[in-house]
Amino acid sequence: MGIAIAIIVLIIIIGYLFYQASTKKKTQILHSEVSSPNKDESLTKRVRLTNQQIVALSAASIDKPIYGEDPSLMHAQMPNGGACFNLRTIESLVKRGYLKSDGKGGYLLTSEGVNGLRSGMGF
Repeated sequence: MGIAIAIIVLIIIIGYLFYQASTKKKTQILHSEVSSPNKDESLTKRVRLTNQQIVALSAASIDKPIYGEDPSLMHAQMPNGGACFNLRTIESLVKRGYLKSDGKGGYLLTSEGVNGLRSGMGF
């Protein structure tokens, strides 16, 4: 009878030790996930864009420029039939690196702009 009780106590102690070890591993894994920054954080971070910014980025391309003008000149004809948007919208996209100047008054889409548009639209 005494041997049976000793075996039961030994099984309980071993079970408790395994439980503590597994809990400690889970805690270490959680702490390592929280403390180590994600390598692709810039890719998974959502970008917030206004509707006008989304429309401007959608109209922009890598080889055909879009233009930015004051609201009074937005409906004037642009070179090569390019789209025209509010200058403040264009400047904010240039500041973020989504558009770059083509040196002729127009703005071209960058690779960051493509990624920003996808993120801003929820993809």
